Amino acid sequence: VSTQSTGGAGWVMSTRVIGSTARCTHVCFRSVSFTASPSLAGPAKVDQRSLSTASWGRQLLTMRLHSLVDDPTQPGLHGVCGVKPVALRDIAAEELVFQEGGAVTHEASMHSIQTGANSHVTILGDGRFLAHSFSPNLKVRIHEHAVEGSAVDASGGPRRTLPVEFLALHPIQEGETLSFDYTTTEWECESPFDDSVSGRSVKGFRHLSQSDKESLLNRGLIAPHILRLWLSEICHSATHQ
Repeated sequence: VSTQSTGGAGWVMSTRVIGSTARCTHVCFRSVSFTASPSLAGPAKVDQRSLSTASWGRQLLTMRLHSLVDDPTQPGLHGVCGVKPVALRDIAAEELVFQEGGAVTHEASMHSIQTGANSHVTILGDGRFLAHSFSPNLKVRIHEHAVEGSAVDASGGPRRTLPVEFLALHPIQEGETLSFDYTTTEWECESPFDDSVSGRSVKGFRHLSQSDKESLLNRGLIAPHILRLWLSEICHSATHQ
């Protein structure tokens, strides 16, 4: 299988994998100019009523597109049930639904999203309640430039950013539960669990079958840091055969 995928803005990662043993025969990182696929890194096609534009160019979500409702299937604090986000109105494909950030750390937690090989952003907003699904209606876009560098700011406290966005994979109906596939951002899940719908284990991208990994790759859903970790693992295996 020969693959070529964006590994961050302005970069292309090419790999060639031969046979089921995932033998790496060609690896190339090169800087290019390209028009990205909307499913990978392109600007979201969004309802302009819900957005404003920051002075540095990135669109900011200003209209709430979700509401939180009780979720009896999830445990909550103090003996009450958990909550889940649902669509507040019909949402168009590629529309920006959540824009999240928080403290950047080197350790995963229940409400963090992996944003680099050794970095995790602790989500502060309602996006931390998004459910996992192997058939999600949201995809994740990580602005890597916003999470590079030290995990602390100039004052020594945790650095805060807004690097994680969730966009609609397809049209979403009002009232529909909002979800994304955790394995597209997590190499190793901090607390593995079983998917409530399929019964499949959710342990992180590293533990998916080869066919599942290639399916996510072909759909453009894998975060850039996961692509790099996968490539590193393939090449490491190849050199030890």
